[in-house]
Amino acid sequence: MMHTRRGFTLIEMLVTLSVLAILLALAMPSLSAWFARARLAGATESLTDTLRFARKQAITRQQPIWLQTRSGDDWSLIVSQNRNESCAQALACIRAADYRGVSLATQGLPAQIRFSPLKGLPQNAAGTALGEARWMLTQPNCSDSIIKLLPTGFIHASQARCP
Repeated sequence: MMHTRRGFTLIEMLVTLSVLAILLALAMPSLSAWFARARLAGATESLTDTLRFARKQAITRQQPIWLQTRSGDDWSLIVSQNRNESCAQALACIRAADYRGVSLATQGLPAQIRFSPLKGLPQNAAGTALGEARWMLTQPNCSDSIIKLLPTGFIHASQARCP
C-alpha cells in the first residue's frame, strides 16, 4: 500500500520564499514612489479642504475666521476664531507631521489671513482685501502641488506629478 505525503518539503518552502523576496525587492522602488505620491496628494487635499472650511466657517458663523500659516519642513495651517491660537484651541489644524517628507512654501502670503463674514473674502490682518495667495507643497522627486486662494475666496488646487 502506497502512502501519499501531505504538505511541502523544506526545499519547496525555501524556493518559494526566495522567489517572493526577489519580487518584493523589485517592487520596492515603485511602492516608495506610490507612497510619496499618496502623501503629497493627501497633503494637497487636506490643505484645500482646510481653506474651504475656514471660508465656510466665516460665512456660517458671521464672524471673522483666522488662518495662520507656518511654512518650511515643520509647517502648519491653523484655522481659529481668534488670532494667534495654537492647534489645541483651533477649529482645524494640519501639520507636516501628518505628511512626512512634504514641505510647504508660501508666495504673496501674510502670516495671517482673515476670512471676512461677508462672502468669506480673504483679507490681511488690517482688513484689506488680498490678491492671489499661493501655497506650494513639495516632495523630493515630484513636481510642486500649488494651491491658490483667489481674491474672491475661491480655492484652486493643481495636483503634483511624481515619477
